[in-house]
Amino acid sequence: MPENQKTLVVCPIGLGNFIMMTPAMEHLNRHLGRENLHLLSLKPSIRQMGEETGYFSRIHHWDPDSESIARGLVALRALRRERYRRLVSLFPSPNRMGNVYAWLTGAEERIGFQYPHSRLPAR
Repeated sequence: MPENQKTLVVCPIGLGNFIMMTPAMEHLNRHLGRENLHLLSLKPSIRQMGEETGYFSRIHHWDPDSESIARGLVALRALRRERYRRLVSLFPSPNRMGNVYAWLTGAEERIGFQYPHSRLPAR
């Protein structure tokens, strides 16, 4: 197993998305260890749910709908310092901003949904 297993999970604004991801987070927590599992929440309610699960050793937060781009850049700087091995994006639709932000984190591997009808290539 590679030494760096640090994984960032990016959860969008929907509480339903968070609830549906719970079994996968339990699995990752068990196999990677809580110390290697971090969350980027995009809404305060997601942050609160992440804290209550106990699956994540660290929770980063930026609400792009109510916080400035400057705050998003501060969060991005903190994410880049973590040097994530992988990023798991749970956006349920192609989201340009989410994809660019995920790329800017510098994670070695980025995992997300592939959409067969998207005109943009999957990356």
